[in-house]
Amino acid sequence: AKAGKELCSYTDDFSVTVEDPFRGTYYRDNPTAYMNVQPDTLERLMPKIPVEYRKLTGPDTYEVIDFIKLDAIANDRYTVYLGGPGGPWRYVVCDNDQTENCLVITDSFGLGYLPFLTANYNQVHYYDPRYFDQGYTGAAVAELIEKYDIQDIYVVVGDLHSFNSGFLITTANSQLGQ
Repeated sequence: AKAGKELCSYTDDFSVTVEDPFRGTYYRDNPTAYMNVQPDTLERLMPKIPVEYRKLTGPDTYEVIDFIKLDAIANDRYTVYLGGPGGPWRYVVCDNDQTENCLVITDSFGLGYLPFLTANYNQVHYYDPRYFDQGYTGAAVAELIEKYDIQDIYVVVGDLHSFNSGFLITTANSQLGQ
């Protein structure tokens, strides 16, 4: 709100699918009795406005992919959020009356954050520094920011190891200097 953006309403702006019980990769890798008795709940939020999720396939080409991979295998449900985040550059085109674009610099957990931005931006770009490939995109990160007229940049890191080590931020910083 301080940035002049409208706050999203959980019930008004999203279609919510709840998976309860949710047993993700922690359970898969360590199927303890406790984790079986105390599973998590997974809520998948999809914007109610039409969105198109695109993956760059070259400097001026893209393919449309699923926003969230709903068909992840039963004992690896975490991959519901990994259906599209990797790769050199991806973005959501939002069918709304907004004109500004933003970029989210993040690890794989950032895909869960993207729906919250769809009401306030025309395009929400997603960039995971681990997978960026300038040869594939045909441009450096700074050039893509200019090409897509990105006004706002968010850094969302869900993995404490990545945050504490500074790996993603250091990598993004070096790629921004290209």
